[in-house]
Amino acid sequence: MTEPEERRRAEAVAELTEILLASIADDEASANEVLEYLRPGIDVIYVNLSRTEGNVTTSTQVSPYDPARDLAGCESKRKLIELAFEVAAKVDGEWGCCHTSEAIRAGQCEGAGLATAEPFLTALALPYATTA
Repeated sequence: MTEPEERRRAEAVAELTEILLASIADDEASANEVLEYLRPGIDVIYVNLSRTEGNVTTSTQVSPYDPARDLAGCESKRKLIELAFEVAAKVDGEWGCCHTSEAIRAGQCEGAGLATAEPFLTALALPYATTA
């Protein structure tokens, strides 16, 4: 990969990280909003979806939604991002580059560390990918 390509890749990883963190923050805000509406002693809600066509109404019960589980998932995703960059810095150090996890995350370096973090971030981004 050429130096300009590596630079673009580093910038893309930094941008992906910011997008992931923003998406996780949105998920966290949504879960906290639901928690505000739950009464004491109720920690799970059920959602019923109904659709009426003509004179027929069909109803489907969706699995329970536990906002506390969503909040734990948000924290888990943040930790995985942090770990991806920590591992990236260790790999980078083995190649003699010795960049910190913060420098790799900020898109300030290219190479082995960046290549290590990228697939983890891409995998974490899959649930947030949308199709047009």
